[in-house]
Amino acid sequence: MDQVNITGVSMSVDFGAISSDQVHWEMKEAAILDVTDVQFKMKCGVLNYLVKMMHGKILSMVKENLPQFQSTLGQMVKELNEKLKSHDPNAFMINVLNDAKYPLNMTMTEAP
Repeated sequence: MDQVNITGVSMSVDFGAISSDQVHWEMKEAAILDVTDVQFKMKCGVLNYLVKMMHGKILSMVKENLPQFQSTLGQMVKELNEKLKSHDPNAFMINVLNDAKYPLNMTMTEAP
């Protein structure tokens, strides 16, 4: 089995709930992601050689896509805030990892 080792990953995601009236609330997030290095270890020597040759390009592609992940996380929080404003029966249900198999019920009995 081939493996991927990702080293030096730094991820900071801060979530907070704010409310002006202690009844209606919304989420705020701040995400900071950084990857120092990505290493691939393949069983096939030829693939190992090719991956090592492309190491710099692969690492730059990973780093280029980190802002997109941060943006996606921000969009998910924005969508959650829109659901919180709607107050329908599913307002507090979100899908973890964008997969319907992992619903998360965020129902609260009181404001944070």
